[in-house]
Amino acid sequence: MTSPSSVRCYQLNPSEYTRLFSPQLLYLFSLFHEYDHSIRLVGGVVRDILLGVTPHDIDLATTATTSDMMKIIQGDSNIELVYTRAEHFGTLTLVVGTTVRRTFQVTTLKQCIIRHGRDVRVEFTDNWSIDAQQRDLTINSLSMDEHGMIYDYTNGIDDLKLNRICFNGNILARLQENPIRILRYFRFFGQLSADPYAHDETVLDAIRRSAILLQDVPGEKIWLELKMILTHRFAGHLVRTILQQQLAPFMVFFSSRKKGLPESSEGMFELENRWLRCMDYQPQPITLLVTLFEDQEEFDTFCQRIKCSSRDKNLGQFLLHYRYLIQPSNNSDLLYSYKDFLINSHLTQQDTLHEFIIELLKYQGHILLIDELKQWSIPKFAINVWDLRENGLTSSHRFPNLLRKLREKWIASGYKMTKSQLIEYRQMKNILTLKNVIFFIIMFIIVNVFVFLLLLFQGSEVSIDFDQSPALAAKYRYLNHFTYVTLYFAKLVGTGTVIQKSFVNTTPYIIILTAFHIAVLQLDISPLAITLSDENSILKLSCELISSNLILSNTWWNDI
Repeated sequence: MTSPSSVRCYQLNPSEYTRLFSPQLLYLFSLFHEYDHSIRLVGGVVRDILLGVTPHDIDLATTATTSDMMKIIQGDSNIELVYTRAEHFGTLTLVVGTTVRRTFQVTTLKQCIIRHGRDVRVEFTDNWSIDAQQRDLTINSLSMDEHGMIYDYTNGIDDLKLNRICFNGNILARLQENPIRILRYFRFFGQLSADPYAHDETVLDAIRRSAILLQDVPGEKIWLELKMILTHRFAGHLVRTILQQQLAPFMVFFSSRKKGLPESSEGMFELENRWLRCMDYQPQPITLLVTLFEDQEEFDTFCQRIKCSSRDKNLGQFLLHYRYLIQPSNNSDLLYSYKDFLINSHLTQQDTLHEFIIELLKYQGHILLIDELKQWSIPKFAINVWDLRENGLTSSHRFPNLLRKLREKWIASGYKMTKSQLIEYRQMKNILTLKNVIFFIIMFIIVNVFVFLLLLFQGSEVSIDFDQSPALAAKYRYLNHFTYVTLYFAKLVGTGTVIQKSFVNTTPYIIILTAFHIAVLQLDISPLAITLSDENSILKLSCELISSNLILSNTWWNDI
């Protein structure tokens, strides 16, 4: 830990800082100088410049009081005051510019911060050295003017070069001024330190003694710092160190519960191990943190304290519920169980669940499967209600059950069945039902009797000539009546008779049965001649119909 010293100045090259000074920022500097007040960049922006990192936010400090700042910007059309916390912290948020607008926070230099629980009182100063020494860390106490001159009152530049995280002055006093500095210390340690174990024991002792102060810190601030700690280097080491300092009970303190963030030694080491396995894949902070929780109740208590987003809460609940339920499959596709879960989820949630499943793989340590799942696109089930309507299904009460069965068939195919294949499957299933088979048997008997009587009435004679042995003739005699009945049934259906009008689904049965008869005959009979005694026989017309519809081979139809 360094002690205050006289100011040390360090001049930057113009190439290192001029890109930060937009016209709006330069205008603000010139305006304050016009009123004889100094103004500088402070805190993280100066630290980031020295580290070669592009700053995200620009914070400013000034010798002007809040009342002075209000006078400076009053009546200036280029500056808009959008937010003020002047009464407590001496900070104004200003938007500068007309066409291109930039937002800056400007704060009066502070002499000290006096805290009583959640009540805070700030005393201000116009001395840059005093302001620098009351800031939390030496590396955050640097300031810089518009000419690139850096002012160092606390040896912050040396600490930054040596990757040291040091408090300014009395550590206990700094932590009492703002307890969130406890977690800020760990955040900057993870960001800048070269050694995860290079903690100053004096600092850790002060943190342990100040731990109870965290119970008064708003949960949102705690979660903001925790998230950054869990995304920096040494995340696993840092969480273990935090828990070892007995901070957990106060980070999630409730009047009705002692704690919500577990601090078991098994949990902290497990978290560190999980982080080591998946750190290259940048796990979400919640993905690591749920390792510490045994059940949903503990996790919900923690979420209530930190007021995390619904997405973070949903991710944590998902990981807690499925961390042991979904595991790699034993078949050739190790990701089958994960894919199956995604496909069977609600369509509106699939994109979110895809990300959650990737986090689950990180949590479980299945790192080699992550890239494959990232590249995998969720297949879409091709059938919907309108497709069923277009293909003849009008009973809406059957839609849910039929869609479920088709989806099961699609899943069983490995998600490969196309829309046309699913429709074809649905049609075949519609044919081969017990109800339809019974119907067909009854109709076959009725038509069989009808055709037999018709043959007697017409006096038709059927004769068959074979070039083969008598055994084949005997076989055909057994089948001929059966076959002709089928052909005639097809004729009746095909010409739009009463049978077709009454039984809409008859045609597929006839085609299947006729094809079966022909296949049986074709196994052993070649060539075959069929002769009908009556040229106008209904049977002849039936044979012509089936012959044309099925485009039967002429190799075994010699003459009809």
